[in-house]
Amino acid sequence: MKYAAGRERLAAASIASIHTTAAGLSASLAASVSQREGQAMLELGSHYRALTGDAPPRSRAPDETERRLASLRPALAAGPREFLDGRGQIAGVSGLHGLMAFELLNLVDGSRSGLDIYRYASAEAREAGAHYFGTVTPAAVLQYLTNAATAGMIRLR
Repeated sequence: MKYAAGRERLAAASIASIHTTAAGLSASLAASVSQREGQAMLELGSHYRALTGDAPPRSRAPDETERRLASLRPALAAGPREFLDGRGQIAGVSGLHGLMAFELLNLVDGSRSGLDIYRYASAEAREAGAHYFGTVTPAAVLQYLTNAATAGMIRLR
């Protein structure tokens, strides 16, 4: 839910670029998204308690692959032309659907961590269903980002 709300906030923020008078609308939409996200998280907690009798877990400890992804800030290493020409040089990863690999590259912006990228792509794949995009794993994302860096398309900072 957090990543779906984040995607909606980015869309709301883009409205401000249409015209200077649209900034208020953009801010209003972003506030509405945050309100709906908060409500959805409360409902999720309520349903979890109803089903299990326990409070929802705060979080789980990340595994080694997730810790490695969290430490990375992938950034593009070339301009648009080089990127479009060179992305075919990135070695694929067994089990990672080609469309999800493309999405991973779309998410590289120098500010998101590798773990953020994994979570966004994983949420998108789950939303569509495994029959469309397979299952996105932390190990596959780490390997693909490493392959993209080896191909010179991104830098892993």
